[in-house]
Amino acid sequence: MRIIVKKDYEEMSRFAALEFLSYLRKPGRVNIAPTAGTTPKRMYEIIHESIKGDMKIFENELYFYQQDNFLSTKHRDVASYFKEIDTMFFEPNNVEESHIKRLTFDAYEHADEAIEADGGIDLVLVGLGGDGHIAANMPGTPFSNKGYAKTFDGEFREQMAEMLVHQMVIHGHHLECLH
Repeated sequence: MRIIVKKDYEEMSRFAALEFLSYLRKPGRVNIAPTAGTTPKRMYEIIHESIKGDMKIFENELYFYQQDNFLSTKHRDVASYFKEIDTMFFEPNNVEESHIKRLTFDAYEHADEAIEADGGIDLVLVGLGGDGHIAANMPGTPFSNKGYAKTFDGEFREQMAEMLVHQMVIHGHHLECLH
């Protein structure tokens, strides 16, 4: 593991964008697990600015393993996944749905096996949340866990519900699934 320190958010975002772009341009199959959240937002903007004239880059064998998923437990069939990564990265870059491997209620228990069958992950982008979560691993989650579902309580649940409402309004979803 390398630890790289940059002077500010912009410099860190530019460095991370160059690293991410190097994987987007690799020949052959490349499996990437990007993340949502506030930390990578500027990096995704820089990536889009860098490749918007060359969208052929997404014709490569690039596959994205969407790891940030919050689903309504009351209406699992509605699949109200957290769409922030779509808005920040997939949609601006016209990534085809067939190249996005989504984490769903039906698939999460077998996600590790599916990733292994696809050749593993070449690049994982994770964030560190204010509450100490690393990617979708909440504080207290054993690192030995495989795919799992977690019910959130209290303030975190309220924050996620608010973010989901915002995302669902943007994407035209019916809000009933949040009740």
